[in-house]
Amino acid sequence: MTQLSLCLLGKLQISEVVNSMKDLMDCSQETGKGPMEEQWFGRG
Repeated sequence: MTQLSLCLLGKLQISEVVNSMKDLMDCSQETGKGPMEEQWFGRG
């Protein structure tokens, strides 16, 4: 892989983590549970 490919891959991975955290925060606000409660006990 070229250096540019590795850089783009790293940025895509960071983007995925940020999007996952945003989804978790949105869900936490909707349910009134904290992020750790959502992670451990599910959305039900």
